[in-house]
Amino acid sequence: MAALSELYAKGSRVWVRDENDVWAPASVLTEPNDSRLRLEREDAQVSVLVRWKRRKRSFQIVELRVNNASDYPPLRNPDILVGLNDLTTLSYLHEPAVLHNLKVRFLDSNTIYTYCGIVLVAINPYEQLPIYGNDVIDAYRGQSMSQMDPHVFAVAEEAYNKMSREKKNQSIIVSGESGAGKTVSAKYAMRYFATVGGASAETQIERKVLASNPIMEAFGNAKTIRNDNSSRFGKYIEIDFDHRHCIIGAHMRTYLLEKSRVVFQASNERNYHIFYQICAAREQPQLQELNLVSADEFFYTNLGGDIHVENVNDGLDFGATCNAFSLLNILENEQREIFKVVAALLHLGNVKFCKKSRRAEDAAIQKDVGHSHLASCASLLGIDIQMLQKWLCNRKIVTKKEVFTKPLSVEQACGARDGLAKHLYAQLFAWIVKQINKCLTSPAKRKSFIGVLDIYGFETFDVNSFEQFCINYANEKLQQQFTQHVFKLEQEEYVKEQIEWSFIDFYDNQPCIDLIESRLGILDLLDEECKMPNGTDKEWLEKMYQNLKERHHFAKPRLSNTAFIVKHFAGEVEYESESFLAKNKDAIVEEHVAILKASKYELVGELFGEEKRSATKKRSATVGSQFSNSLVDLMKALNATVPHYIRCIKPNDDKEAFSFDPKRAIQQLRACGVLETVRISAAGFPSRWSYAEFFDRYRVLVHSSKAKRNSVRETCEFILNHFIKDPDKFQFGKTKIFFRAGQVAYLEKLRADKLRACGIRIQKHIRGWLQRTKYRRMKRAAIRIQAHVRALIARRLTQFLRETKASICIQRHFRGFLQRVSYGKARRAIVTMQRFTRGMFGRRIYMELLREAKAIVIQKNYRMFIERRRYLTKRKAAIYLECCVRRMRARRELRTLKIEARSVDHYKKLNSGLENKIITLQIKLNEKVGEIEKMKGMKSEIGGYVEEVETLKKKAEDDKEKLSKLKEMERELIELRRERDELKTKLESIEIETKLTMQQKEEEMNRLKAEADELRSKVSQAEERVRIGSASEEANLSSAVEKERSNLMAEFELERVHHQHTLKEQSRLQQRIENLQEDLNLVNRERRNLEAWKLEHGSGGRGSAMSVRSAVDGESAALSSRAQSLENMLDSGEGQGDSDDSQLLVMKLNERIRELEEARNDDEEELKKKLDNVMKENEKLEKLLAEGSSTILANDVFSTSTPIDRISVRSVDVDDERDAVQQITALKDANYVLQKELEEGQKKTDNLLKEFEEKVLKLEEELAKAQNQVKKNHPSRQQSLDQKLSQEVTRLTVENFDLMEKNEHLEKQIKELRRQGGGGSSAQTPEIDGGRRTKTAAPPAALALPPSEPQFMGMFEYERQDETKLFRRLIVDLDPAVVKDCLPGLPAHILFMCLRYCDHMNDALRMEHLLTGIITSVRKVVSRRSKDDFLIAFWLSNICRFLHDMKQYGGDNLSLPSSPSTSSSPSLTSATTGGEKTVYASQCLKQFDITEYRMVFNDLAVHVYQALIKLIQDRLQPMIVCGLLEHESIPGVSHSKPFGLRPISTAKGAHPGSSAYTVDSVVKELTRIYSVLTNEYVDPGIVRQLFRQVFYMIGAYMLNNLLLRKDMCHWSRGMQIRYNLSQLEEWCRRNHLGESGAIEALGPIIQACQLLQVCKKIQSDIATIFDMCYALNPLQIQKILTMYTPTNEFEERVPVSVIRAVVAHGADRADPSRLMMDINYQYSITFPFTQLDVNLATILLPAKLKLNFLKKI
Repeated sequence: MAALSELYAKGSRVWVRDENDVWAPASVLTEPNDSRLRLEREDAQVSVLVRWKRRKRSFQIVELRVNNASDYPPLRNPDILVGLNDLTTLSYLHEPAVLHNLKVRFLDSNTIYTYCGIVLVAINPYEQLPIYGNDVIDAYRGQSMSQMDPHVFAVAEEAYNKMSREKKNQSIIVSGESGAGKTVSAKYAMRYFATVGGASAETQIERKVLASNPIMEAFGNAKTIRNDNSSRFGKYIEIDFDHRHCIIGAHMRTYLLEKSRVVFQASNERNYHIFYQICAAREQPQLQELNLVSADEFFYTNLGGDIHVENVNDGLDFGATCNAFSLLNILENEQREIFKVVAALLHLGNVKFCKKSRRAEDAAIQKDVGHSHLASCASLLGIDIQMLQKWLCNRKIVTKKEVFTKPLSVEQACGARDGLAKHLYAQLFAWIVKQINKCLTSPAKRKSFIGVLDIYGFETFDVNSFEQFCINYANEKLQQQFTQHVFKLEQEEYVKEQIEWSFIDFYDNQPCIDLIESRLGILDLLDEECKMPNGTDKEWLEKMYQNLKERHHFAKPRLSNTAFIVKHFAGEVEYESESFLAKNKDAIVEEHVAILKASKYELVGELFGEEKRSATKKRSATVGSQFSNSLVDLMKALNATVPHYIRCIKPNDDKEAFSFDPKRAIQQLRACGVLETVRISAAGFPSRWSYAEFFDRYRVLVHSSKAKRNSVRETCEFILNHFIKDPDKFQFGKTKIFFRAGQVAYLEKLRADKLRACGIRIQKHIRGWLQRTKYRRMKRAAIRIQAHVRALIARRLTQFLRETKASICIQRHFRGFLQRVSYGKARRAIVTMQRFTRGMFGRRIYMELLREAKAIVIQKNYRMFIERRRYLTKRKAAIYLECCVRRMRARRELRTLKIEARSVDHYKKLNSGLENKIITLQIKLNEKVGEIEKMKGMKSEIGGYVEEVETLKKKAEDDKEKLSKLKEMERELIELRRERDELKTKLESIEIETKLTMQQKEEEMNRLKAEADELRSKVSQAEERVRIGSASEEANLSSAVEKERSNLMAEFELERVHHQHTLKEQSRLQQRIENLQEDLNLVNRERRNLEAWKLEHGSGGRGSAMSVRSAVDGESAALSSRAQSLENMLDSGEGQGDSDDSQLLVMKLNERIRELEEARNDDEEELKKKLDNVMKENEKLEKLLAEGSSTILANDVFSTSTPIDRISVRSVDVDDERDAVQQITALKDANYVLQKELEEGQKKTDNLLKEFEEKVLKLEEELAKAQNQVKKNHPSRQQSLDQKLSQEVTRLTVENFDLMEKNEHLEKQIKELRRQGGGGSSAQTPEIDGGRRTKTAAPPAALALPPSEPQFMGMFEYERQDETKLFRRLIVDLDPAVVKDCLPGLPAHILFMCLRYCDHMNDALRMEHLLTGIITSVRKVVSRRSKDDFLIAFWLSNICRFLHDMKQYGGDNLSLPSSPSTSSSPSLTSATTGGEKTVYASQCLKQFDITEYRMVFNDLAVHVYQALIKLIQDRLQPMIVCGLLEHESIPGVSHSKPFGLRPISTAKGAHPGSSAYTVDSVVKELTRIYSVLTNEYVDPGIVRQLFRQVFYMIGAYMLNNLLLRKDMCHWSRGMQIRYNLSQLEEWCRRNHLGESGAIEALGPIIQACQLLQVCKKIQSDIATIFDMCYALNPLQIQKILTMYTPTNEFEERVPVSVIRAVVAHGADRADPSRLMMDINYQYSITFPFTQLDVNLATILLPAKLKLNFLKKI
């Protein structure tokens, strides 16, 4: 009694019973006296509490009589323990505490889930809550059940973790009353499994599992009084998982479908949803043939009087049902047949019966309405309407001898009709379940499964029948299994902790189960009565009264003889015995089954296909026995699994949102076994604390010297032994301390008293200190005031003395100032007068001197003019005299020359060398005349041309063969073109030699022009002389020549007619040959068009080729001179000590030059051979062109004699004017031949020049190496040498640019001349060609900084068969460590160089294969090694570099580098800029546009980036909660609250040392990730975006966990989290990521921490809260404020009025009402373009890559 008096002292808070609220709060007024206890209670005015409504309270005085301990009222828990997540952790564990805790959580916190040990209590809110999204699933995924707020997802996660970790099958048992939310809870549990255990994309089995819900709800759910979507059957789904814990299938079992609902519904209830769905969607095409009308016109759907459900659209639900059917592979024709059966049931219900006649009682179908619906029913079922009509109104009786047909009464006919409808619907339901199981069944082997049991809870109505009896029987079995499991867990916990415990007495409902299912039990007697031919419900009831009257759980009602009472665990239930036998038999007329089996529809026949085979079994197996057997199987299945329990509670009967009726709630808590769980827990040790938690919480009860941190358990034992004297009230386990009920509350009271006493002591000392401080402050103030007054008097005296002295001083200074002013004025006047006087005299002297100087200038100029005029007069006279003398001498010399010109001997002397050639020409002319004579004989051979046509056809076939040869030639030409491009690239790297070459070429061209002009003048003179010398001979020969000419022309005209048809056929072949020739013209693309060059005429000689060769020799000499100049420069830059090394180096260079010259000669010979082969092939083509159109002068033009000789012959042998014209034509032909020879020589020279330039580049490379060697040997003189070399290179580069400008100017002039005249254009062809070459030869960048391999083009050649090897060695099998010391992005550059080769070869198919292979290989290696962050970062960097290469070298001029690297001088910078642009331009793609491929590779980079993000998230996610939320970086700030939660299990995949994670662990991981990214040269812009995404994930994950963990929502925890986040911010700033947006991404969690710390007590704080928490939406703010829980009793919860004002304020904001942040949200990623200063030609292949099959070209 002493202990009781201490517990029930004055002021203690207790619970008293109340008629309305069940339990009401009260407090003790006086201590127990005379067995009486006076209480003061708060009487509630309303029994139902609505959200946000404050209760009105009136106080009453109550006296209780207490004779023993059981009479005392239950004690109330401290306020700090109210609202806990787990009911079993309450200190005082009893019915009122459980009810009050649920009410507070449901109404004040809007929390619908609460744990009660292993049971999850779910209260139906009758409102849609935003706590079931995928973001909430992600938040619960992998978390422990004890860490997060109660949720159905937490139970599902616990089951999934145990299945995957312990390899045991699991089950979730969901039970509750109708309308409590069982179906929704089971649906969310299956949705969670489908999300976390998603199957492969091919099967999508999880979607099929979820798709079964709409179908089962449509066919098995209905509206009842208590629930709009009540499940009228029990359902057990086993979700199958494979060894990877992925869903592979499912299997469903159903129990006790309420068939009677098909034919009967109570008021305000509905039939099954499917009936109303097809009626609402009757206008759809697939339902139009069903003859449907509105649901209120069908008898079976209008019995309840209300066909509509609020907020439900039956039409839309029908669409969802059809979609679910399709997803479950139920074909459309099967769906139509299902809907036909459902529609047939509706029509069957409208079949009405009446009496045949007034006298007879036989039933007949009404003719007006009944027959139409009967016809529709028979048509939809595919059966005979006559047979259906007959057996609906009659019954067949079979005896041993004969068969009778007995008419049925109207009542019996209605019963037969309803029985048919129920049986048909039940068979359809079973068939649908079978089809669903068939679809969900997987051929793969099941490794484990999780079962979800959605079954009806304990039911009791005003009238309870057979269905309620079966339901309550099932709940008895489940309650027994639940009780045994709870007791087992308690026992295992005590054994595990090795504590002493006694057996816990718990309620065992086995007697009640035996009453129902044992021998001679209720079901046994019912089955026995069903076997009797004339058994009735009354006889069965009498048997029960006789046989079961001794049973404790059976009773007979006092006022009824048709009912019986069963005392269930949840209470007594009275059952009416009417229709028990009929429902247990579930009889069906066999004739009806026979009719349906004969249906023409396959589905209807299939529904009753097994009816005959199992007829005997069905007759023997009643509904009760079947249900009992199914329960046995269910219990076996559940006992073979680890069960998890969800108990659904219906808070009120009005379906009002967040309204709590205590009476209804306590009834369900008793019925579902929650209070039994509480009782079992209270009988043992319900409160359990770890030693560390207990030490942190209650160490304040002892002196600090007694609290030993090194020995926590010893301190805990000391505290408990000192304050709790009864050792039975607690037990010490291995890791926990176990307390009896009420002990934690007692310790909390002691702790509060201790803290209160400490607070009073602190206040005492603080107040004394404040008073002493106030006195000292007043004393100091008085002394200070006195000091200030005395100082004021002294300052006034001092001020008077100072003012007197100052006035005297002011007078003295003022008088002195007046005297100084007067003196200054006089002095300034005198100085001004002197200045003006002296200025006047100075100006006069200056003007006099100026006039003298001007006079002297005038005299000098006049005298100079006179002398110049005299000199010019004399000079003009002398020049005129000299001109006269020279003119006289010139006239004399002219007369002498004219005399010599008239001399024939002189003419013959000049042309003596041409006689022999004239004779030769005459002989050839005679031969041609003979050929013409032969052609005359061809007139008679016209028929022979037909044979020639055939010959031409054969030649056409030969041409096809030649065409194939031409294709081979094209391939050779492509190879030559590739070699040409290589030579061209190397040619562009020479600047000084190009300058010298162009100068020599210009001189040579000028010389050739002079020679051509001289040759033209000589030809004109010769023609003039011939015309003058042969004037007499022309008269004699003109007539003969004219006659011969006319004969020849006539013969040619005849020949032209004869060859007309032949030429037509030949023109076609000629066209084909021209097309082939155009393809050959692509050999020299840089020189524009080879065909244009062949048609151009010009003059020149073989001397041009020799001149070009001399130019090449000049280049060699220039190179030698350059080497000599470099040698001199080295000698001048070096001292005496290094002269030997420099001389040796120069000697090596000279020797190298000689070797290059020899190699040049050899290469020149090889190039000549190759060019000769090409020219031969060209000549063959020309012969094909000229085959049918030979002319008389063909042999003259292409003769072997030299052009100069042919010119001479024609100049001598011309006899008349016609021959002169022919001579001029031949002269042009000769010029054409000369031009061709000049072009061929020029080509050979160009090739030789390219070879020579290549060797010059090699020489420069050797020279560069030598320079490097000199630098190494003589570092002291390096600076001077570099400066000289830089100056020399700068000078040469500037000169080269000047030369380029001159060449461009000359080219423009040449083009103008070519447009002006045709004759002059031929002579200017060499200049044009030279101009083109000059224009394309841009100054190479190698002169500024010689590359390592300037002779390469920056591409790799490879074979098609080597692509797989390339991808494997460079991508799939490549280890990033292999190329760690190489050029960053080397694989990307190599792949792009291979891409350049494809572009160079103009091979689109190869390029497509290459790019596709790169994408596939990268995706493969990223997918295969998805856990290797080094590799993924490596390929992210390389893919980005490949993108940069594609953009920089893709042909886009804007992507070329705008400026080179830093140069030593501005002039050199300007010079090298153009060179580098030329190099980059030469390395751009020429053939293909890769813009689309850039988009594809951008998507690939995004894929790799997302893979890296996912990997980082997976590594950081286990650290976030422990390291940032739970870790206490500031010791002593956080105060643990006595939650005492039982850690049920750890999360799947949790790190073994996850509890050891700290902020430093997170920072170290971030540092490691940052190091990986920087070491792999990932672009800094991408790094900033990546860490922004990572920090968003950290913030979102932290906020989501904070919103789901009530233990985190208090002031001290907010401070801890904010400090942890500040370390992340500091890390960002330390790594220069402050501007990346990473810190801003943490804004929501930072503001949530601030919200936990700010003041939130009054409504004026709301505006401040919303201004500060702008990143949080109103729903999140409301959730945090609702969950805010003080850590001790000195803090206060957030008032309900403030939370209500937050909701009202948030309603005005347009923010989305989403509770959880989307962890999977990703910012858009952009890949910034970075220009790369990398010359592809300088890249080398490391041997360790093993890419020897790549050839650098």
